Amino acid sequence: MKWALLDLPISRTEAAS
Repeated sequence: MKWALLDLPISRTEAAS
């Protein structure tokens, strides 16, 4: 789950996509 990695800056970018 990307949401679980929201803590990371890179994941935040992917989630925003």
